[in-house]
Amino acid sequence: LVGQGTQIILRELAINKRISDTQYAESLARRFAINATADNFRILLNGNLMSDGADLSNVEMSFPKDLSPEDQAKRKVSVSDDGWGEETLPSGRLVKWKIQFYKELVKNEEMAGITIFAHKKLAQRPFMFNVTGGLASQAGPEYMSGQVIADWVDELGEDVISTERQRLNWEHSDLDEFQKWGEQLIRRLMSVWKAIRTAKKM
Repeated sequence: LVGQGTQIILRELAINKRISDTQYAESLARRFAINATADNFRILLNGNLMSDGADLSNVEMSFPKDLSPEDQAKRKVSVSDDGWGEETLPSGRLVKWKIQFYKELVKNEEMAGITIFAHKKLAQRPFMFNVTGGLASQAGPEYMSGQVIADWVDELGEDVISTERQRLNWEHSDLDEFQKWGEQLIRRLMSVWKAIRTAKKM
């Protein structure tokens, strides 16, 4: 109903003057999964509605939208109108994801890699699902930025998110299939990205 909900207002914040409003907005947006789901959650900075922190002007490819129909069917991923993919792990747990490859190197360390969110909040800072070697392109990770939503990691019987909400405990057995899923996803997207770029150059 209109008028119901929770509103938190912070005024006269002491922000480092070397950081612009745009940089601050991007940094704050990377702490929350904004506009990634249908529920009503908004952040305003100086009265302006914040985006999800992703600069789409320099995006070369966006997945899963740019996956072939065959790849989408093989992964059993459903793609929403706004480009988010939804998959179900073997355990029945749900993950949503959107990963972009940029035309130029991703220089913002808060965007370089895959960020994981649980219930709208950061659960894992950008990383590469602990992938080591064997990628189709070793330079590919430097062009990749994405978000994964896995609310269930915040609902396990044992807390697997660090107290400062910066990283997940990947040694926990409940995260084994999640890490394997992430590794396979990154390897596949790297392969597709490289193949498309090679075809364009040819």
